Amino acid sequence: MIFFLSIGIRPIVELGFMPKAMASGNKTTFAYQANITPPKNFSDWGTLVEAAALNWKNRYGESEVSKWYFEVWNEPNYPGFWTGTQSDYFELYKASATAIKRVSPSFRVGGPASAGLGWISDLITFCKTNNVPLDFISTHSYPGADTDDFLSGLQYAHTQASPFPLIMTEYSAMLMIGGLSNHDNNFGSAFVARTVPRALGLVDVMSYWTFSDVFEESGLSLHPFSNVYGLVNINGIPKPAYRAFQLLHTMSQLGVQVNPSQSGKVFAFATLLGTKLQILLSNYDTINNQPSSAMVNFSVNIEGKSVSSQGTIARIDGDNANSFNSWWKMGKPDPLSQQQIDKLIVDSQLVISPLTFNDTTKSFDILLPSWGVALVTLDLN
Repeated sequence: MIFFLSIGIRPIVELGFMPKAMASGNKTTFAYQANITPPKNFSDWGTLVEAAALNWKNRYGESEVSKWYFEVWNEPNYPGFWTGTQSDYFELYKASATAIKRVSPSFRVGGPASAGLGWISDLITFCKTNNVPLDFISTHSYPGADTDDFLSGLQYAHTQASPFPLIMTEYSAMLMIGGLSNHDNNFGSAFVARTVPRALGLVDVMSYWTFSDVFEESGLSLHPFSNVYGLVNINGIPKPAYRAFQLLHTMSQLGVQVNPSQSGKVFAFATLLGTKLQILLSNYDTINNQPSSAMVNFSVNIEGKSVSSQGTIARIDGDNANSFNSWWKMGKPDPLSQQQIDKLIVDSQLVISPLTFNDTTKSFDILLPSWGVALVTLDLN
């Protein structure tokens, strides 16, 4: 934890699962046998939470821990993670929240950490009715295979959570489904490039699930690419979705955000600061509705400014910044040699190429492949 804090990373602490000695039953989940039953005694659970919070307060300081978030349990509205009722969860939440606040009124606690945006208004009503502390709403969401409903779900959750801050403590490019490659290939990068900019103003914090394929819930996979959730694989090789976040980070350094727009399956988002304009393009649809390649033609009209005839473009698609496709072209070696790892890391990297103004059409023309992403950078005069 000390290392993470030293580089500016703070935790969202999930209070779960149930210690075996406190559990009311034997039902477990995951490879590490996490107990998903309610406690035999909610007061004892509260005592445990209070002791943990007090330990963090003493170790890291009240001011520091006040910047963290504490969410209660994981997806209690899903029977695979909670055998109790909704009322049981609310009792667990009450015991947890009051214990956290006993340590420090400034510590932030929330929930319901629900699957599929569930129980948001129910928890708010319970806390208001019973005078239980609630500082934020947390929930999880994943897009479907056929319906592009992720953003409408965020709008729904934003409305339900108001006036509380909304934290998406899990989201990703679909669930981890066998036979697909949605987390390994450029579907993931197209999802990130399209959805994250459009979530601005709807969500206060978004936490992509997960950073690494070193992921133990179902037992650690030792294969280079097996559609695990991570942004990097077990060898630390960045996947296309990682590079999409890298492009977004580049854009975040700029100031004014230009309203996003969409034409067909192509989404555009821009940021502007002084004489530098960046435009992020993504060609996205759901996994079962793969979009066709699209020719994107755009011009820039800003009052009092002209656009340089030479810009740059960075791409993520089937042929660019795509370690997964490069692995396939290698013949899918498993395990990887160090030389192969080094080659795939190089192949994953973003390449900045020149982009020239089309004097005939007076515009920029870009062919955007299926599930392709492109970041265009232009200088204004």
